Amino acid sequence: MIIHYRGHELSAVREESLSGEQRIYYHIYRDSDGYCCVEDHTTVGYVRDKMAELKLEVDCVLDDNESWDVNFPIGHCNGVY
Repeated sequence: MIIHYRGHELSAVREESLSGEQRIYYHIYRDSDGYCCVEDHTTVGYVRDKMAELKLEVDCVLDDNESWDVNFPIGHCNGVY
């Protein structure tokens, strides 16, 4: 699933890894310059839940005037690590 949200491309897809595990691969790219804000994977959860979490991250960074240039973990805004 790929969406554009508040000037960012958000993507979360479930695929099989090379080890055979099902993983959710996700990223946030800034539309203006293609900067990769977040890119990672997880073995836990659902794609729709990960998309909701990515939207919260974008909201948090934009609403708090933070910079994506700071290396922080996904979930830092709502206390989920």
